[in-house]
Amino acid sequence: MTASHLLENARSYPIYNYLQTMGYLPVKKSAGQLLYSSPLRAESSPSFFVHPGKNVFNDFGCDEHKGDVIRLCQMLENLTFSQAVERLNQLQPMHAGISFSFSGQSYANDYESKFEIIAVKQLSHASLVQYVESRGIPLAIAGQFLQEVHYVSAGRKYFAAGFKNDLGGYALRNGAGFKGQTRPAGITTLPGKRNEQIYLFEGFFDFLSALTFFSTLEPKFTTCILNSTAQLSKAIDLMKQSGIQQVHAFLDRDAAGFKAVDQLARSGFHVTDRSDLYRGSKDFNEYLISHR
Repeated sequence: MTASHLLENARSYPIYNYLQTMGYLPVKKSAGQLLYSSPLRAESSPSFFVHPGKNVFNDFGCDEHKGDVIRLCQMLENLTFSQAVERLNQLQPMHAGISFSFSGQSYANDYESKFEIIAVKQLSHASLVQYVESRGIPLAIAGQFLQEVHYVSAGRKYFAAGFKNDLGGYALRNGAGFKGQTRPAGITTLPGKRNEQIYLFEGFFDFLSALTFFSTLEPKFTTCILNSTAQLSKAIDLMKQSGIQQVHAFLDRDAAGFKAVDQLARSGFHVTDRSDLYRGSKDFNEYLISHR
């Protein structure tokens, strides 16, 4: 293949395929474009657009972050122009057309899908470390509880930060708006120094936020992370079996979180709603990020 053909072949590689190869998925589709959390920088609101028809990207949070797939490959993997062309030509034979389906307005709704885990390793990939740290969590804390999970879904390889549950499944997050779960879904319980009371969190980033906020690597009481409010009934059964009477609830300050606190109280527990600590924020992690 001539140099001009190699260049054209690389330039034709769909940006959304390249981003998937790197572990990034779109948050939603907007006016014919795909919206992502920027893979090039930390941000709280997605502003990275990909136009599939033109095969170009535009990161509205930085004027210099725009261009074609070769430019994106250069920036994301710190490659020269010729290295990026070579890299994309290596990926091109694996290319097959992909269509995205969006439920409602957001691709980032929790779902449980058929993922085949192919590797679990220490959290080390630069994009995942950057993502975790952008959420206000030091790697020294995140590395104690999160792992780097590589998996296959619909024939394609991905990777994400994974938080293991008691049944061996993982809650997955990758910094691109993706939230998923490998089977079996379940809660995560962690032993504390004392067992007569329990700390209850909705998601693992809230748990890690608490450790960061209180400057500790180990919770004082036994801790339960739901990984989804759909798991609340399982957590209630476990707490009853364990004789827990006092629950410190660090749940989201939204309708689902307040409803869960009410359900805990109606189940006979003495509940202390610790979300007052982050009043004015949706959850503990949002509070942590805004007060760094």
